[in-house]
Amino acid sequence: AAPSLALVSANARTHAQARRHAGLRQQQRNHGGGNTFDEEEVRKFGAIGQEWWNRNGQMKALHSYNKLRVSFLRNMLVQHFRPAGDDLGALRVVDVAAGGGYLSEDLCRLGLDVTGIDAAPENIEIARAHAKESELLRDASASARIYGTGPLQYRHISADALASEGGAESYDAVVCSEVVEHVSDLKEMVRQLCALVKPKGAMMITTINRTKISYALSIVAAEHVLGIVPPGTHDWDKYVTPEELTELLAQNGVQVERVIGAVYNTLTDEWYSAPETSVNYLVFATKK
Repeated sequence: AAPSLALVSANARTHAQARRHAGLRQQQRNHGGGNTFDEEEVRKFGAIGQEWWNRNGQMKALHSYNKLRVSFLRNMLVQHFRPAGDDLGALRVVDVAAGGGYLSEDLCRLGLDVTGIDAAPENIEIARAHAKESELLRDASASARIYGTGPLQYRHISADALASEGGAESYDAVVCSEVVEHVSDLKEMVRQLCALVKPKGAMMITTINRTKISYALSIVAAEHVLGIVPPGTHDWDKYVTPEELTELLAQNGVQVERVIGAVYNTLTDEWYSAPETSVNYLVFATKK
């Protein structure tokens, strides 16, 4: 069944927030081979500050989305890397556009070796401070056998710069959540993400589909009928269909293994997996 109108508020807030913190998401290749950034988006992103960790504030829906995102990624990583067991220790993961670090921290708690990167230095500071408070900032010498978590670090750097300095094909998995629907050059962004993945490695992308339903929910209803977010918050033309994303990944030697839909219940503040992908969806893919 299609998502009900009751989901409008959560989906709209989630993607309005993603748009506001889209500094790294707006990166694109210039003619000289480097990156240019939307400084206004980086500024807005950095201005979120402590609100990143207010679980009852503007990031509420994104925090609750973690349960589904992390569960989906863990199950797929186990199937791909550890079919004989569920120990994910030693797998290196990069969380691209990590923001305040709430997804990076939960990935760390799986025992993964996590690097969170972001274009806004303010967000890296917030992420580091919260991880330190949570006693999660550790290097590889802090054994997961002792702490039950993997190493976690944050860096103020872009995906392309990370690859250029030696990070190319050095991560077992790349995570890019609520990002690709905001970039100005989707093809280039996907190329940069794929460049970070090791051969035989994996990737998880979560985003929003370009459908009549997503237009009705996130733009017509949320922006013009209910006034949940200001008009112009969303750009429907930048929404990405699963077919388009699958093709772009294939062009970079990455094959989609599974796609699931995500539906949010505003009354219970819970996300559920579903076969319906007309609005939010998650993709797991592997590199040849």
